[in-house]
Amino acid sequence: MEFIVCSGTWVRNQSANIDCDGELTTMTLEEVRNIPFAQMTGEQKAQLTSSLITFFVLIFVLVKIRRLA
Repeated sequence: MEFIVCSGTWVRNQSANIDCDGELTTMTLEEVRNIPFAQMTGEQKAQLTSSLITFFVLIFVLVKIRRLA
């Protein structure tokens, strides 16, 4: 599988089309995976998951407390 990538930035032109103001190239999935910071480490995934669970538990508790008041 190949992906179209832009060396510049993607912009929306006057006619609402998306355009690249750099050079368009293609990359394979393996090349995209090797881009720095494109992947999260296991530790980063665990930290993000933990933070999301904590956030949802906090919201759940606040909703329950609000219903009691």
